[in-house]
Amino acid sequence: MQPVWVNCDGVKAIMTEKFNFGNEITWGLVLERIKTFDRSNEIITHALPYEHSTTLSGTGMDQRAILESKVTIDTTNDVDGLICGSKIEYEGALGIGIDRRLRIINRRKLSATSFIPLMPAVKLPSVLVLHGLYGDHLGDIAPYDAFTLEGPYSVTNYNRGVSRSATNILENPFQGWGWVCVCLWRAWK
Repeated sequence: MQPVWVNCDGVKAIMTEKFNFGNEITWGLVLERIKTFDRSNEIITHALPYEHSTTLSGTGMDQRAILESKVTIDTTNDVDGLICGSKIEYEGALGIGIDRRLRIINRRKLSATSFIPLMPAVKLPSVLVLHGLYGDHLGDIAPYDAFTLEGPYSVTNYNRGVSRSATNILENPFQGWGWVCVCLWRAWK
């Protein structure tokens, strides 16, 4: 399998408005040029072994203008050394491709995390973390814009360093190690 390198050059202007601790709105305008190339720095248009196009234009180079926004609502705080509260982030991007043919880019992502203290009377850290992520693309999508699935240390059956991608994502991992520790501590006592 031939590795594909993606290089993004461009300019980004950002304006951020902070309301109070952790709550903010960010707007940005991005003008960028994306090139895909191989190890010898030659621009490539198709990736082996399946001959998929590496860019939307089919030339190995895309140009686009994107208006981005991000809204963050953060109500987390420290309660007796534990993080409690919630954090919600919404990211959206709307843009157009500005090379040979007109392409519409519409991407959004919503992420929500909640930190719930389980037993405040116990001195062990016991916080239940609930997290959810939703992402979606509408319109044309290039392989370099897709959501990444897995990673180098994933527990799935892919080889180390191999990742997959998708145009839509719905993720809901569960972490409650504090609760497991409290249950083990009570059983031991």
